[in-house]
Amino acid sequence: MSEKYLLDTNVFLTPYESYYAPDIVPSFWEALEEVFIKSNSIAVLDLVIDEILKGEDGLKTWIQNLWDQHEIQIISHSDVKIIESYGQVMRYLQESPYYTDRALRNWAKDNIADPWLIATANAYEYTIITFEVPSGIIDIKSPTSRPKIPTVGKHFGITCQNLYYFMRKMGIKI
Repeated sequence: MSEKYLLDTNVFLTPYESYYAPDIVPSFWEALEEVFIKSNSIAVLDLVIDEILKGEDGLKTWIQNLWDQHEIQIISHSDVKIIESYGQVMRYLQESPYYTDRALRNWAKDNIADPWLIATANAYEYTIITFEVPSGIIDIKSPTSRPKIPTVGKHFGITCQNLYYFMRKMGIKI
């Protein structure tokens, strides 16, 4: 089975706000749009779309256009299999000695996509594309209130990679 990709919000926001700003590197956004159109192995969680649509900028317009034209595969977090997996993710946070109650409360908020990304990747075998880096939970002396997607994902056997890995796999050249 070929690798499937689930994109985190920061994969869009970070390049948009910095090194791949559309006025400097429009070819990045054109290439990204092209892979969305041509590939059925890329998905975006509805909560990620919601986070992007909160902005009042060109990124909002860009993602809205893809959505309106049905050129982006959007996964609903209300999928039964994803909800079941979400319960496992939240139970892990609750029971793990590595995370505080605050970590659980933060990730339980309605608008936080991170645990849902992990749940979706777990339910449907996606590789998560994110700029988050794992925390060194093995070396921590006390529990943290800031869980990271790659660290929690690792517990569930989920692979997390960065944007450059994704660009290489999708043949994106700018």
